[in-house]
Amino acid sequence: MKEKLDFLKERNLISFLLTWFLFVVVLWWKFYQEEVEIINTTSLAFTYEYGFISRGLMGTIFLLVDKILPGNQMTYDGVMGFTLVTTLLYFALLLWFFMICLTKCSKSITNKTKYMVIFFTMFAVSMFITKYNFGRYDMYCLMLSILAAILIIYEKAEWLVVPFSALGVMIHQGNVFYLLNIILILLLYKAFSTEGKKRIKYIALLGSSFVVASVLFLYFEFFSRTNGAEIYDTIVEVAKGLRFDKDIHEDIIDHEILGIDLSDRELKYRYKNFVEFPIFCIFMSPYLIMAFHFFKNLVKKAQTKLEKWKYFFVAIGVGTMVPALIMKCDFGRWMFIIIAYYFVVILSLLAMKDRLVEEEIHVLGGKIRKLGIAGLVLYIYPAFFLPFKDVVISQTSYNVADILNTYFLHLWK
Repeated sequence: MKEKLDFLKERNLISFLLTWFLFVVVLWWKFYQEEVEIINTTSLAFTYEYGFISRGLMGTIFLLVDKILPGNQMTYDGVMGFTLVTTLLYFALLLWFFMICLTKCSKSITNKTKYMVIFFTMFAVSMFITKYNFGRYDMYCLMLSILAAILIIYEKAEWLVVPFSALGVMIHQGNVFYLLNIILILLLYKAFSTEGKKRIKYIALLGSSFVVASVLFLYFEFFSRTNGAEIYDTIVEVAKGLRFDKDIHEDIIDHEILGIDLSDRELKYRYKNFVEFPIFCIFMSPYLIMAFHFFKNLVKKAQTKLEKWKYFFVAIGVGTMVPALIMKCDFGRWMFIIIAYYFVVILSLLAMKDRLVEEEIHVLGGKIRKLGIAGLVLYIYPAFFLPFKDVVISQTSYNVADILNTYFLHLWK
Protein backbone atom coordinates (compact mmCIF):
# COMPACT_ATOMS: atom_id res chain seq x y z
CA MET A 1 0.00 0.00 0.00
CA LYS A 2 2.83 2.38 0.91
CA GLU A 3 4.54 1.62 -2.42
CA LYS A 4 1.37 2.55 -4.30
CA LEU A 5 1.04 5.82 -2.39
CA ASP A 6 4.70 6.62 -3.05
CA PHE A 7 4.17 5.91 -6.75
CA LEU A 8 1.14 8.23 -6.86
CA LYS A 9 3.08 10.96 -5.06
CA GLU A 10 6.06 10.52 -7.36
CA ARG A 11 3.93 11.32 -10.39
CA ASN A 12 1.83 13.93 -8.56
CA LEU A 13 -1.28 11.87 -9.26
CA ILE A 14 -2.98 12.69 -5.95
CA SER A 15 -3.07 16.40 -6.80
CA PHE A 16 -4.15 15.45 -10.33
CA LEU A 17 -7.07 13.45 -8.95
CA LEU A 18 -8.25 16.43 -6.91
CA THR A 19 -7.92 18.67 -9.97
CA TRP A 20 -9.85 16.19 -12.12
CA PHE A 21 -12.69 15.88 -9.61
CA LEU A 22 -12.94 19.66 -9.31
CA PHE A 23 -13.01 20.00 -13.09
CA VAL A 24 -15.80 17.41 -13.38
CA VAL A 25 -17.81 19.25 -10.69
CA VAL A 26 -17.43 22.51 -12.63
CA LEU A 27 -18.52 20.82 -15.87
CA TRP A 28 -21.51 19.27 -14.08
CA TRP A 29 -22.52 22.63 -12.61
CA LYS A 30 -22.17 24.29 -16.01
CA PHE A 31 -23.85 21.76 -18.31
CA TYR A 32 -26.09 19.38 -16.34
CA GLN A 33 -29.74 19.99 -17.29
CA GLU A 34 -31.50 17.26 -15.26
CA GLU A 35 -33.60 16.00 -18.12
CA VAL A 36 -33.67 12.82 -20.18
CA GLU A 37 -34.55 13.68 -23.77
CA ILE A 38 -37.55 12.00 -25.36
CA ILE A 39 -35.48 9.82 -27.72
CA ASN A 40 -33.64 8.36 -24.72
CA THR A 41 -36.79 7.63 -22.70
CA THR A 42 -38.46 6.02 -25.72
CA SER A 43 -35.41 3.85 -26.39
CA LEU A 44 -35.69 2.24 -22.95
CA ALA A 45 -39.10 0.85 -23.95
CA PHE A 46 -37.35 -1.51 -26.39
CA THR A 47 -36.70 -4.83 -24.61
CA TYR A 48 -36.13 -8.46 -25.48
CA GLU A 49 -39.59 -9.24 -24.09
CA TYR A 50 -40.71 -8.56 -27.66
CA GLY A 51 -38.03 -10.72 -29.26
CA PHE A 52 -34.40 -10.12 -30.20
CA ILE A 53 -35.12 -6.61 -31.46
CA SER A 54 -32.88 -3.70 -32.42
CA ARG A 55 -31.51 -1.58 -29.53
CA GLY A 56 -33.13 -3.85 -26.96
CA LEU A 57 -30.24 -4.46 -24.55
CA MET A 58 -30.37 -1.32 -22.38
CA GLY A 59 -34.15 -1.46 -22.15
CA THR A 60 -33.87 -5.08 -21.03
CA ILE A 61 -31.32 -4.12 -18.36
CA PHE A 62 -33.62 -1.32 -17.20
CA LEU A 63 -36.53 -3.78 -17.06
CA LEU A 64 -34.38 -6.13 -14.97
CA VAL A 65 -33.61 -3.28 -12.58
CA ASP A 66 -37.35 -2.67 -12.27
CA LYS A 67 -37.91 -6.32 -11.34
CA ILE A 68 -35.11 -6.29 -8.74
CA LEU A 69 -35.72 -2.96 -6.99
CA PRO A 70 -38.82 -2.27 -4.87
CA GLY A 71 -41.46 0.02 -6.31
CA ASN A 72 -42.25 0.81 -9.93
CA GLN A 73 -39.13 1.90 -11.83
CA MET A 74 -40.93 2.04 -15.21
CA THR A 75 -41.59 5.76 -14.79
CA TYR A 76 -39.81 8.97 -15.73
CA ASP A 77 -38.37 9.19 -12.21
CA GLY A 78 -37.10 5.64 -12.60
CA VAL A 79 -35.48 6.57 -15.92
CA MET A 80 -33.85 9.60 -14.30
CA GLY A 81 -32.46 7.48 -11.47
CA PHE A 82 -31.20 4.77 -13.83
CA THR A 83 -29.57 7.32 -16.12
CA LEU A 84 -27.93 9.20 -13.27
CA VAL A 85 -26.44 6.02 -11.80
CA THR A 86 -25.13 4.75 -15.15
CA THR A 87 -23.68 8.17 -15.95
CA LEU A 88 -21.80 8.18 -12.65
CA LEU A 89 -20.52 4.69 -13.49
CA TYR A 90 -19.33 6.10 -16.81
CA PHE A 91 -17.41 8.83 -14.95
CA ALA A 92 -15.86 6.18 -12.67
CA LEU A 93 -14.80 4.11 -15.68
CA LEU A 94 -13.31 7.19 -17.35
CA LEU A 95 -11.28 7.91 -14.23
CA TRP A 96 -10.14 4.30 -13.97
CA PHE A 97 -8.99 4.36 -17.60
CA PHE A 98 -7.20 7.68 -17.12
CA MET A 99 -5.41 6.44 -14.01
CA ILE A 100 -4.31 3.30 -15.83
CA CYS A 101 -2.87 5.41 -18.63
CA LEU A 102 -1.14 7.77 -16.20
CA THR A 103 0.37 4.97 -14.11
CA LYS A 104 1.46 2.76 -17.01
CA CYS A 105 2.83 5.41 -19.37
CA SER A 106 6.53 6.31 -19.25
CA LYS A 107 7.34 8.72 -16.43
CA SER A 108 8.74 11.24 -18.94
CA ILE A 109 5.35 11.55 -20.63
CA THR A 110 3.17 11.68 -17.49
CA ASN A 111 2.64 15.46 -17.40
CA LYS A 112 1.69 15.66 -21.08
CA THR A 113 -0.67 12.72 -20.58
CA LYS A 114 -2.34 14.66 -17.77
CA TYR A 115 -2.99 17.57 -20.14
CA MET A 116 -4.48 15.16 -22.68
CA VAL A 117 -6.73 13.64 -20.02
CA ILE A 118 -8.06 17.01 -18.86
CA PHE A 119 -8.59 18.14 -22.46
CA PHE A 120 -10.54 14.98 -23.32
CA THR A 121 -12.51 15.17 -20.06
CA MET A 122 -13.89 18.52 -21.21
CA PHE A 123 -15.62 16.70 -24.08
CA ALA A 124 -16.27 13.33 -22.45
CA VAL A 125 -18.14 14.75 -19.43
CA SER A 126 -20.05 17.61 -21.04
CA MET A 127 -21.29 15.35 -23.85
CA PHE A 128 -23.47 13.12 -21.69
CA ILE A 129 -24.95 15.47 -19.08
CA THR A 130 -27.08 17.73 -21.26
CA LYS A 131 -30.69 16.89 -22.04
CA TYR A 132 -29.70 16.00 -25.62
CA ASN A 133 -27.41 13.14 -24.64
CA PHE A 134 -28.13 12.35 -20.98
CA GLY A 135 -28.69 8.59 -21.23
CA ARG A 136 -27.77 8.44 -24.92
CA TYR A 137 -26.74 4.93 -25.90
CA ASP A 138 -23.38 6.18 -27.23
CA MET A 139 -22.24 6.47 -23.60
CA TYR A 140 -22.76 2.76 -22.97
CA CYS A 141 -21.02 1.83 -26.23
CA LEU A 142 -18.05 4.01 -25.27
CA MET A 143 -17.90 2.30 -21.87
CA LEU A 144 -17.59 -1.09 -23.58
CA SER A 145 -14.83 0.16 -25.89
CA ILE A 146 -12.93 1.65 -22.93
CA LEU A 147 -13.24 -1.64 -21.03
CA ALA A 148 -11.88 -3.45 -24.09
CA ALA A 149 -9.00 -0.97 -24.30
CA ILE A 150 -8.14 -1.66 -20.64
CA LEU A 151 -8.05 -5.42 -21.28
CA ILE A 152 -5.81 -4.93 -24.31
CA ILE A 153 -3.46 -2.66 -22.33
CA TYR A 154 -3.11 -5.27 -19.58
CA GLU A 155 -3.24 -8.24 -21.99
CA LYS A 156 -5.68 -9.92 -19.60
CA ALA A 157 -8.94 -11.72 -20.49
CA GLU A 158 -8.70 -10.25 -23.98
CA TRP A 159 -11.22 -12.76 -25.31
CA LEU A 160 -13.86 -10.52 -23.69
CA VAL A 161 -13.39 -7.99 -26.51
CA VAL A 162 -15.50 -10.27 -28.72
CA PRO A 163 -18.62 -10.24 -26.48
CA PHE A 164 -17.99 -6.53 -25.83
CA SER A 165 -18.12 -5.96 -29.59
CA ALA A 166 -21.39 -7.88 -29.75
CA LEU A 167 -22.90 -6.04 -26.78
CA GLY A 168 -22.07 -2.68 -28.37
CA VAL A 169 -24.11 -3.56 -31.46
CA MET A 170 -26.92 -4.95 -29.28
CA ILE A 171 -27.05 -1.57 -27.53
CA HIS A 172 -27.03 0.34 -30.82
CA GLN A 173 -26.42 -1.35 -34.17
CA GLY A 174 -24.77 1.82 -35.49
CA ASN A 175 -21.87 1.08 -33.13
CA VAL A 176 -20.47 -1.12 -35.88
CA PHE A 177 -19.57 2.11 -37.68
CA TYR A 178 -18.24 4.14 -34.80
CA LEU A 179 -17.02 3.18 -31.32
CA LEU A 180 -16.30 -0.40 -32.35
CA ASN A 181 -13.36 1.12 -34.27
CA ILE A 182 -11.50 1.64 -30.97
CA ILE A 183 -11.55 -2.11 -30.31
CA LEU A 184 -10.71 -3.10 -33.88
CA ILE A 185 -7.82 -0.66 -34.28
CA LEU A 186 -6.24 -1.54 -30.94
CA LEU A 187 -6.41 -5.23 -31.88
CA LEU A 188 -4.93 -4.44 -35.29
CA TYR A 189 -2.18 -2.43 -33.60
CA LYS A 190 -1.35 -5.38 -31.34
CA ALA A 191 -1.35 -7.77 -34.30
CA PHE A 192 1.17 -5.54 -36.10
CA SER A 193 3.26 -5.15 -32.92
CA THR A 194 3.62 -8.84 -32.00
CA GLU A 195 4.85 -12.02 -33.60
CA GLY A 196 4.13 -15.73 -33.65
CA LYS A 197 1.26 -17.06 -31.56
CA LYS A 198 0.47 -13.66 -30.06
CA ARG A 199 -0.02 -12.19 -33.54
CA ILE A 200 -2.31 -15.08 -34.46
CA LYS A 201 -4.28 -14.46 -31.25
CA TYR A 202 -4.85 -10.80 -32.05
CA ILE A 203 -5.76 -11.52 -35.67
CA ALA A 204 -8.29 -14.09 -34.42
CA LEU A 205 -9.74 -11.62 -31.91
CA LEU A 206 -9.90 -8.92 -34.58
CA GLY A 207 -11.62 -11.20 -37.08
CA SER A 208 -14.05 -12.57 -34.49
CA SER A 209 -14.98 -9.11 -33.20
CA PHE A 210 -15.57 -7.80 -36.71
CA VAL A 211 -17.60 -10.81 -37.86
CA VAL A 212 -19.79 -11.01 -34.74
CA ALA A 213 -20.52 -7.27 -34.83
CA SER A 214 -21.22 -7.32 -38.57
CA VAL A 215 -23.59 -10.30 -38.38
CA LEU A 216 -25.53 -8.69 -35.55
CA PHE A 217 -25.70 -5.41 -37.46
CA LEU A 218 -27.11 -7.13 -40.54
CA TYR A 219 -29.64 -9.02 -38.42
CA PHE A 220 -30.89 -5.90 -36.63
CA GLU A 221 -31.08 -3.88 -39.84
CA PHE A 222 -32.84 -6.46 -42.01
CA PHE A 223 -34.35 -9.31 -39.97
CA SER A 224 -35.34 -8.11 -36.49
CA ARG A 225 -38.58 -6.30 -37.35
CA THR A 226 -40.79 -9.17 -38.49
CA ASN A 227 -43.21 -8.68 -35.58
CA GLY A 228 -43.01 -4.90 -35.50
CA ALA A 229 -46.68 -4.27 -36.23
CA GLU A 230 -47.72 -6.69 -33.46
CA ILE A 231 -45.63 -5.08 -30.71
CA TYR A 232 -45.96 -1.44 -31.84
CA ASP A 233 -48.92 -0.45 -29.64
CA THR A 234 -47.46 -2.11 -26.55
CA ILE A 235 -44.12 -0.37 -26.94
CA VAL A 236 -45.85 2.97 -27.46
CA GLU A 237 -47.73 2.55 -24.17
CA VAL A 238 -44.58 1.58 -22.29
CA ALA A 239 -42.69 4.53 -23.82
CA LYS A 240 -45.44 6.96 -22.75
CA GLY A 241 -45.15 5.69 -19.20
CA LEU A 242 -41.41 6.49 -19.18
CA ARG A 243 -41.97 10.15 -20.03
CA PHE A 244 -43.21 12.94 -17.73
CA ASP A 245 -45.39 14.39 -20.52
CA LYS A 246 -46.49 10.96 -21.83
CA ASP A 247 -44.97 11.76 -25.23
CA ILE A 248 -42.95 9.45 -27.48
CA HIS A 249 -40.24 9.79 -30.11
CA GLU A 250 -42.19 8.59 -33.15
CA ASP A 251 -39.20 8.45 -35.50
CA ILE A 252 -37.18 5.97 -33.47
CA ILE A 253 -40.19 3.68 -32.99
CA ASP A 254 -41.11 3.88 -36.66
CA HIS A 255 -37.57 3.03 -37.75
CA GLU A 256 -36.48 0.48 -35.16
CA ILE A 257 -39.80 -1.32 -34.67
CA LEU A 258 -41.53 -0.92 -38.04
CA GLY A 259 -38.46 -0.52 -40.26
CA ILE A 260 -39.68 2.71 -41.89
CA ASP A 261 -37.06 4.64 -43.86
CA LEU A 262 -36.61 8.09 -42.29
CA SER A 263 -34.62 9.69 -45.12
CA ASP A 264 -37.41 12.10 -46.10
CA ARG A 265 -38.03 13.17 -42.51
CA GLU A 266 -34.31 13.78 -41.92
CA LEU A 267 -33.74 15.83 -45.07
CA LYS A 268 -34.17 19.18 -43.31
CA TYR A 269 -31.64 18.13 -40.68
CA ARG A 270 -29.15 17.09 -43.33
CA TYR A 271 -29.33 20.55 -44.86
CA LYS A 272 -28.27 21.90 -41.48
CA ASN A 273 -25.46 19.33 -41.29
CA PHE A 274 -24.04 20.23 -44.68
CA VAL A 275 -23.93 23.93 -43.83
CA GLU A 276 -22.72 23.63 -40.22
CA PHE A 277 -20.13 20.88 -40.71
CA PRO A 278 -17.65 22.85 -42.88
CA ILE A 279 -18.03 25.85 -40.56
CA PHE A 280 -17.23 23.65 -37.57
CA CYS A 281 -14.21 22.22 -39.41
CA ILE A 282 -12.93 25.76 -40.03
CA PHE A 283 -13.27 26.56 -36.34
CA MET A 284 -11.45 23.32 -35.47
CA SER A 285 -8.78 23.70 -38.18
CA PRO A 286 -5.87 24.26 -35.73
CA TYR A 287 -6.52 20.83 -34.21
CA LEU A 288 -7.03 19.21 -37.60
CA ILE A 289 -3.67 20.56 -38.74
CA MET A 290 -1.95 19.34 -35.55
CA ALA A 291 -3.50 15.89 -35.92
CA PHE A 292 -2.44 15.67 -39.57
CA HIS A 293 1.18 16.50 -38.77
CA PHE A 294 1.15 14.20 -35.73
CA PHE A 295 0.15 11.15 -37.75
CA LYS A 296 2.21 12.11 -40.78
CA ASN A 297 5.31 12.20 -38.58
CA LEU A 298 4.40 8.87 -36.97
CA VAL A 299 4.20 7.16 -40.35
CA LYS A 300 7.33 8.94 -41.60
CA LYS A 301 9.44 7.97 -38.57
CA ALA A 302 8.35 4.34 -38.55
CA GLN A 303 11.32 2.25 -39.63
CA THR A 304 9.63 -0.73 -41.29
CA LYS A 305 6.76 -1.06 -43.75
CA LEU A 306 4.82 -3.01 -41.14
CA GLU A 307 5.18 -0.15 -38.64
CA LYS A 308 4.20 2.40 -41.25
CA TRP A 309 1.00 0.46 -41.98
CA LYS A 310 0.34 0.12 -38.26
CA TYR A 311 0.35 3.87 -37.66
CA PHE A 312 -1.46 4.54 -40.92
CA PHE A 313 -4.37 2.37 -39.78
CA VAL A 314 -4.39 4.08 -36.38
CA ALA A 315 -4.64 7.41 -38.22
CA ILE A 316 -7.49 6.41 -40.52
CA GLY A 317 -9.34 4.05 -38.14
CA VAL A 318 -11.97 6.70 -37.56
CA GLY A 319 -12.87 6.31 -41.25
CA THR A 320 -15.42 3.69 -40.20
CA MET A 321 -17.54 6.76 -39.38
CA VAL A 322 -17.93 7.68 -43.05
CA PRO A 323 -21.14 5.62 -43.65
CA ALA A 324 -22.74 7.26 -40.59
CA LEU A 325 -21.74 10.72 -41.84
CA ILE A 326 -23.25 9.93 -45.23
CA MET A 327 -26.43 8.16 -44.14
CA LYS A 328 -27.42 9.82 -40.87
CA CYS A 329 -27.79 13.33 -39.48
CA ASP A 330 -26.56 13.27 -35.87
CA PHE A 331 -23.36 15.19 -36.57
CA GLY A 332 -22.97 16.40 -32.98
CA ARG A 333 -22.68 12.79 -31.84
CA TRP A 334 -20.35 11.94 -34.70
CA MET A 335 -17.94 14.77 -33.88
CA PHE A 336 -17.70 13.62 -30.27
CA ILE A 337 -17.14 10.02 -31.33
CA ILE A 338 -14.30 11.07 -33.66
CA ILE A 339 -12.65 12.92 -30.77
CA ALA A 340 -13.22 9.98 -28.41
CA TYR A 341 -11.64 7.55 -30.89
CA TYR A 342 -8.39 9.48 -31.14
CA PHE A 343 -8.03 10.20 -27.44
CA VAL A 344 -8.86 6.67 -26.24
CA VAL A 345 -6.55 5.10 -28.82
CA ILE A 346 -3.62 7.50 -28.27
CA LEU A 347 -3.92 7.27 -24.46
CA SER A 348 -3.97 3.47 -24.80
CA LEU A 349 -0.82 3.53 -26.93
CA LEU A 350 0.88 5.73 -24.34
CA ALA A 351 -0.12 3.22 -21.65
CA MET A 352 1.49 0.53 -23.83
CA LYS A 353 4.64 2.69 -23.99
CA ASP A 354 4.67 3.11 -27.74
CA ARG A 355 8.04 4.80 -28.37
CA LEU A 356 7.09 6.79 -31.48
CA VAL A 357 3.78 8.00 -30.05
CA GLU A 358 5.61 9.20 -26.93
CA GLU A 359 8.15 11.01 -29.09
CA GLU A 360 5.48 12.77 -31.14
CA ILE A 361 3.53 13.77 -28.02
CA HIS A 362 6.75 15.34 -26.70
CA VAL A 363 7.20 17.20 -30.00
CA LEU A 364 3.58 18.37 -30.09
CA GLY A 365 3.67 19.45 -26.44
CA GLY A 366 6.86 21.41 -27.08
CA LYS A 367 5.31 23.26 -30.00
CA ILE A 368 2.24 24.20 -27.95
CA ARG A 369 4.38 25.35 -25.03
CA LYS A 370 6.38 27.65 -27.32
CA LEU A 371 3.15 29.39 -28.30
CA GLY A 372 2.86 30.83 -24.77
CA ILE A 373 -0.51 32.54 -24.22
CA ALA A 374 -1.67 31.36 -27.63
CA GLY A 375 -1.03 27.78 -26.52
CA LEU A 376 -3.19 28.30 -23.43
CA VAL A 377 -5.95 29.75 -25.61
CA LEU A 378 -5.66 26.71 -27.88
CA TYR A 379 -6.14 24.48 -24.85
CA ILE A 380 -9.33 26.16 -23.57
CA TYR A 381 -10.71 27.27 -26.96
CA PRO A 382 -13.04 24.20 -27.43
CA ALA A 383 -15.02 25.29 -24.35
CA PHE A 384 -16.73 27.86 -26.59
CA PHE A 385 -18.23 25.02 -28.64
CA LEU A 386 -19.40 22.79 -25.81
CA PRO A 387 -21.56 20.95 -25.20
CA PHE A 388 -21.94 19.06 -28.48
CA LYS A 389 -25.58 18.24 -29.23
CA ASP A 390 -27.06 15.66 -31.60
CA VAL A 391 -28.14 16.93 -35.04
CA VAL A 392 -26.59 20.31 -34.27
CA ILE A 393 -22.88 19.94 -33.54
CA SER A 394 -22.40 23.06 -31.45
CA GLN A 395 -24.58 26.06 -30.78
CA THR A 396 -21.70 28.35 -31.74
CA SER A 397 -21.07 26.86 -35.19
CA TYR A 398 -24.81 26.40 -35.78
CA ASN A 399 -25.45 30.09 -35.08
CA VAL A 400 -23.04 30.99 -37.89
CA ALA A 401 -24.71 28.43 -40.17
CA ASP A 402 -28.13 29.85 -39.32
CA ILE A 403 -27.02 33.36 -40.24
CA LEU A 404 -25.77 32.10 -43.61
CA ASN A 405 -29.03 30.25 -44.17
CA THR A 406 -31.21 33.21 -43.18
CA TYR A 407 -29.54 35.74 -45.47
CA PHE A 408 -28.17 33.64 -48.33
CA LEU A 409 -29.04 29.94 -48.54
CA HIS A 410 -32.68 29.64 -47.40
CA LEU A 411 -32.43 25.84 -46.99
CA TRP A 412 -34.50 25.63 -43.79
CA LYS A 413 -36.82 27.80 -41.74
